[in-house]
Amino acid sequence: MSDPVQNTARQRMLKLGTRRSPLAVAQSRLIKAALEADHPTVAVKIIEFVTRGDKDQQTPLTDVKDPNFFSAELDTALLNGDIDFCVHSLKDLPLVRPEGISIAAIPERENPRDAVLFRADVVQKIRRGEPLKIGTSSARRGAGIQRFLPMALPHDSNTAIIEPKAIRGPVDQRLLRLKDNADDALDGVVLAMAGLNRLFNDADGRAIIEPLLKNLRWMVLPISEFPCAPGQAALAIECRHDDAETRLLLSSLLDEETAKIVMTERALLADLDEEQRARYSATAILHPLLNVLLWINPGDQGGVYADTQLHWLAPVPPGKCKAFDEPLPEGFRQRRTLPVPADLSNKPAVFIAHHRALPESGQPKLPERIWTSGIMSWEKLAARGIWIEGCAENLSFDSVKSELATAVLQLPPLSKWIALTHADAESSWESSGIGHVVSTYRIETAELRPIELEDTLRACSHFYWNSFNEYLAMEPMVPDHAHHACGAGKTLRQLQEYGVWTVDVFPSRKHWRKWINS
Repeated sequence: MSDPVQNTARQRMLKLGTRRSPLAVAQSRLIKAALEADHPTVAVKIIEFVTRGDKDQQTPLTDVKDPNFFSAELDTALLNGDIDFCVHSLKDLPLVRPEGISIAAIPERENPRDAVLFRADVVQKIRRGEPLKIGTSSARRGAGIQRFLPMALPHDSNTAIIEPKAIRGPVDQRLLRLKDNADDALDGVVLAMAGLNRLFNDADGRAIIEPLLKNLRWMVLPISEFPCAPGQAALAIECRHDDAETRLLLSSLLDEETAKIVMTERALLADLDEEQRARYSATAILHPLLNVLLWINPGDQGGVYADTQLHWLAPVPPGKCKAFDEPLPEGFRQRRTLPVPADLSNKPAVFIAHHRALPESGQPKLPERIWTSGIMSWEKLAARGIWIEGCAENLSFDSVKSELATAVLQLPPLSKWIALTHADAESSWESSGIGHVVSTYRIETAELRPIELEDTLRACSHFYWNSFNEYLAMEPMVPDHAHHACGAGKTLRQLQEYGVWTVDVFPSRKHWRKWINS
């Protein structure tokens, strides 16, 4: 974007107010660099403030009733003209801002997910039946980890007992609580991926947190099970409403797509009281095939944790139809295990495309960094004692590639990864970037088609395909004008390459069933 004041001979100095925490300073430096790159005639000076929220690091945030706990001092300085603009984490701003202050821009959003960082010995503690003390600053996260972590952590012997502990302070102070010599040491802390990554990408921030991340184990929490605070990972750049020149300069940093999504999340809080807002989760992402996916969880309702609901723009409901959604006859399709190297740990990371891709008998030795395709595979693998670090949420491997490149995770480049999959899907990984693909099983279809299956399929109009191989096995029995559906991953691409173009894409088979029944 061209500089709206580039015809001005003198350079303009803008004063940026920020909290003094390493994360707040790192975020302000990020905006300073972007603004100066957009406008060569502008220089930005960062001025640090200590807010009441920085001074009081003992009161749990659940007990804080002041909506301006982290912003009041900055608001005063901005309105008095001591500074020209501020950078805030959008999720921390109250919905109603002081008169005279406007959000001038919301830049592109970082990864909106939460992560848990664990001490290296937590698996041993789980197996001994000892509770895990997990630090978190919010009621929302506290309720969520009690529901999600027992399923997500390895539970081949005992299921993890989760004890949320209130924690305050900058990111580095929270990470210090994971050290053996820490007072009141914790077993894990819940932190926002966005904050961790912004710190890691800032030279001073990286020097602070990189030593603290050594020997910790990661778990990136999936949005589909663990949506976050509305607006999380987005920055709000505020200035005085009547300062038109500064507002115009800052507008070059606006990412309209991000702004629409995060303000939609924030709007959901308007009709809730403060206690409900503290437990409410809403996170939306833009998917190239499914458009906007919005996950909402109202949190703990009378002692019962509500299920997360997905809101998205589904295709027009089918009306009268007959869907094939039954188990296949026994023996029609059989799984055949293929030889697998006994030791895969020489690769630094592995992606398990489906829980069945990891043999249950003679399980190979795996590296520590393990990701998988979705929640079901995560749960099945965790039940076998395997530590899963994150998943693609059934939205395709392509959808998770940018997350795997997140700097703070310090994962290897994809060329050094190994993927475990089934034989008929091996070729579909050629464009993934994964360096080594191993087929661990194949699905074989019986030569004779059961008459009763053929009769059933001929009478159906709607089909959901879990794999391209499944479609090929049943294609001769499927009516010519059938309606096809599948997920957003490799199955879709293979169907289209085969010439099946009329395919509707769904977040999962569960959502297809809901659509059919609507």
